[in-house]
Amino acid sequence: IAPAELEGVLLSHPEVLDAVVIP
Repeated sequence: IAPAELEGVLLSHPEVLDAVVIP
């Protein structure tokens, strides 16, 4: 996944960041 796309996903779905940081 492209960094820009990943950033877009994190900005659109902040809960995803928690899922990635905390397995």
